Amino acid sequence: MLTLDYIESESILRLSGFTPADARRLMDACLALSQNQASHALHTQPWVRALDGVTLTMRVKTWNQDVLTVGPRAFEWSLTAGAWDNVAGLIEPFCESASNGFQWLNQASGDAEVLLSPQGDW
Repeated sequence: MLTLDYIESESILRLSGFTPADARRLMDACLALSQNQASHALHTQPWVRALDGVTLTMRVKTWNQDVLTVGPRAFEWSLTAGAWDNVAGLIEPFCESASNGFQWLNQASGDAEVLLSPQGDW
């Protein structure tokens, strides 16, 4: 099960503890967004465990808005369809087999960075 948590001291939304199948589900969600699906509430998925009330809604917009805080421990990550396709490509290596590496999915000027890390480290 993919764990979603927020490391406040580092302003990092961490996606960790997942299997290759969970990574595939995450990649598929990003691919759906790249095909202009309006939004995806990651924290509501049965294969996601959101810790301490963290929410992450992924949206398609006409510009890259990055990650914004929309409430206490609530985040919205908005990218263009093309940028979601790029994020899906960053996730793809984690779909093949268990990995000890990590990948930053978003390191822009938003309120938080998004880290994909099976082991939770970086």
